[in-house]
Amino acid sequence: MSACAETRCNSSSIWTGPVLNAVSSQGLSTVELRFEDFSAEGMKLKDVRSTNPDGTTNNCTRCCKGNPPFEISSDYDGVNTTKATWTKISEAQTTVAGSTVSLKMSGEAQAAGTVTGVRYAWSDFVDCVLVNSDGLPAGPFVEKIAAAEPAPALAAQTDEQKVVVEAPPPPIPASALSPPMVSHTLQIQNVAR
Repeated sequence: MSACAETRCNSSSIWTGPVLNAVSSQGLSTVELRFEDFSAEGMKLKDVRSTNPDGTTNNCTRCCKGNPPFEISSDYDGVNTTKATWTKISEAQTTVAGSTVSLKMSGEAQAAGTVTGVRYAWSDFVDCVLVNSDGLPAGPFVEKIAAAEPAPALAAQTDEQKVVVEAPPPPIPASALSPPMVSHTLQIQNVAR
């Protein structure tokens, strides 16, 4: 029998963390992040803990409670992340359900106004990551959220008007659907001298 259980080593195993699909903003209260279904099964926030080969550890110091991975901005221009002001969204204000992560804004984040950008794991050392059921983390990202389109003249614009930015889904690489394997073929040629 192989080293891994048959249920985890079949062609449906995923070899990538959650892959962002779309970002939407619901007024001043919520930012919603949708991830590709194939990569989002069992998503959850997880404290970073690891042991090095020499036995030392690289464990989080503040972990998810003290250093959550999601941040929002009301002045991100889509180009320069260092000029924007970023506000962390606490673990308590982050809800993971199915393939969606909802960031609820209150206090300082809500006072900042309309959200123009969201980013994840945007630091040199990350204490908290978003993982899927395979334990693989999402890669860092920063996304611009488009401004709401003006409402028709007769319709009143509400705080809950939903703005959606759809990114074309990335192609699913073959390596994401099966474990990485190396195949070497040795070819021997007979050479007459």
